[in-house]
Amino acid sequence: MDQSDDTCVTLVLDDARTVATADETLLLLREALHQDLPVTIDCTALTASDLSFIQLLLAGQRAFSAAGRDLAVRATEGGPLEAALKAGGFLGSSDICDFITFTA
Repeated sequence: MDQSDDTCVTLVLDDARTVATADETLLLLREALHQDLPVTIDCTALTASDLSFIQLLLAGQRAFSAAGRDLAVRATEGGPLEAALKAGGFLGSSDICDFITFTA
């Protein structure tokens, strides 16, 4: 789901974001990149996440950065994205900490 206004695009990702949904997630990220606005990915409604989703987020962040654009990710503290990041050894990495914010 895409919630846009004149200043920002908010991409709401819910349900499971895993290898099974990687193609859909990649398409959504590409569409957001072409909207020429800062993008926030809202992951607070995720039910599951895996390494493929983390890889897409990292690749997305690099693509946005290369285009001179801002990408931010919001996720729930203790939620599926944080658990996947922790399991993969990504928590504490500056690549992740710079653009993902966890909220209670």
